[in-house]
Amino acid sequence: MILVILCGIRFYNPWFLDVMRLKALDNHQRQQETVVIDNIVTVEINNDTLAEYGQWPFPRNQLAEEVHRLYSAGAGLVIMPMLFAEPDRFGGDEAFTQMLLETPTIIGQVPADVRDGSPVTRGVAAVGD
Repeated sequence: MILVILCGIRFYNPWFLDVMRLKALDNHQRQQETVVIDNIVTVEINNDTLAEYGQWPFPRNQLAEEVHRLYSAGAGLVIMPMLFAEPDRFGGDEAFTQMLLETPTIIGQVPADVRDGSPVTRGVAAVGD
């Protein structure tokens, strides 16, 4: 009977179960050791970059060269929040693919609320300048 009741509670997933899960997650996060990592580089191409370098998308071989330059300068991880949905119109896909095979680069697209200047990605808070 207890098993049936517990399965019923789990099936209906009442709000207090979510509260308990989130409290357990909060507690787990608080117990984790804080690690400061200072060698992560996020490559950001914003409206200011477009105004300086021209139309997006940039040639992918140029992006590959920039990523290699960042790793040569000591970057531990490069994150590129961009969508590469179509082949490179400049033919730089091979160089870009080779760069991805050689480096621990992360490509992740994140939605943003685009306005004038550099848009802030949803879910990210900026503190200070």
